[in-house]
Amino acid sequence: MKNDIIVKFLKGGTVRGYTLDVGAKDTFHITTSSGDAREIRLDELKAVFLIKDPSAPKAAARPAAAGVKIRIKFLDGEELTGITYDYNSTKDGFFVFPLDPASDNERILVNRHAAASIVSLGSPCLISAKPGAAAGDPARSKLERKLAERLCDCARQFSGSEREVDEGVCASYCASLRSMISTDMIDYLRHYGRDAWRDFVAAKVNKIRGEMGENAFHSMQKITARLM
Repeated sequence: MKNDIIVKFLKGGTVRGYTLDVGAKDTFHITTSSGDAREIRLDELKAVFLIKDPSAPKAAARPAAAGVKIRIKFLDGEELTGITYDYNSTKDGFFVFPLDPASDNERILVNRHAAASIVSLGSPCLISAKPGAAAGDPARSKLERKLAERLCDCARQFSGSEREVDEGVCASYCASLRSMISTDMIDYLRHYGRDAWRDFVAAKVNKIRGEMGENAFHSMQKITARLM
């Protein structure tokens, strides 16, 4: 499908043209307004704005409840608010759909690495943030120690046992753990982001493997997966 687009680059600069193959993938191609064809790499982008075709039939509205309302602050200070249906912290590109129906943009392809922060507006949760002052922050270290103690307390119940938790028991332990760490977990997500939370939990569960054995490790993997 042909799309008129405006490409903004991570290091500055803008190109206008059209594309037939834009997507959340490593490369796509653009034919510029001057007729030149070139390949664009996702890692050199800030964002690609896909312009609405005023002559095209009006698309059906996407259900907002199926997506996540977010605010993106780019590294250059520009902000963008919209709904995403495909954000994934392990992938570099994702689409954002404008909230304003009068917007000239049909959707925007965002390079995750061009964002200083990505905040979910459905709850006070920072989805992603560039590392910065948070690293080495005494408040963060204190919070991580509290959370690590709770994770270890839970893991000790499986230390020395040979039987992993089944799904029903896993759900019960997860609910109990969540009730104990809920306030601290929300605080951590708000200040340091979901990516940092996943990395922190994964690191602590891997440490449990060395300290308490394989069963505690595998059981905690199942339990903490429900906290993500």
